[in-house]
Amino acid sequence: MIDELFLYDQDNGLFKAILNKSAIIQGRYHVSPNYGHSLNTANLESFFKDPKSGLTDAGQKYPICVCLTPGSRFTRINDQKWEEFYFNIFFLTRLNHTGTNEIKKLDRDTNTSGQHIWYDWSDMKQCAADFIEILRQVILKRYSGDTRLKTVLNIDYERAPITRISKFNNDTLNGVALNITAFLFTDACTLKDYEAAVVDSIDVPSLTFDH
Repeated sequence: MIDELFLYDQDNGLFKAILNKSAIIQGRYHVSPNYGHSLNTANLESFFKDPKSGLTDAGQKYPICVCLTPGSRFTRINDQKWEEFYFNIFFLTRLNHTGTNEIKKLDRDTNTSGQHIWYDWSDMKQCAADFIEILRQVILKRYSGDTRLKTVLNIDYERAPITRISKFNNDTLNGVALNITAFLFTDACTLKDYEAAVVDSIDVPSLTFDH
């Protein structure tokens, strides 16, 4: 069975490998802990405040990419078993300031930033769009060992919704949330927790119970 961490692991997953090559994100990729079933900015707020898994490094630079806890379900495609994942991925940058704390589009007369919030929306949406495009190309063209990625991984690119975010968190972050669906092939015939012949040894209880 293909490990789901192949996709989103914080250190060695495919998302991380792609973002390592981003000129803007520069590999600043983080995976949130589990904050329930609802994937939204309230959960992202919990991530930033989390003392174990959040951004506790005072030297953390922006822009960053944060992947919230994915949801998934098992499904069958062409009589094969797959797992359908739901990802909510945030691309975030600071309001008025760069990752090195310089003022964006400095107006020297007023010493203020000329970078409007909607400019940050546009910049981070471009990061999200480029991420999807590189992910698509990697799946079509690359291999993992002897396995061609497109035979075991499929991403729903065509209708991926994007939500704009403004003045979020104490760091006043702007950006976008990208929602994508990924289908990962699962070889369900390969068991790890049970012996191969366990089915014949299971004592099936009666369909009716005495109360």
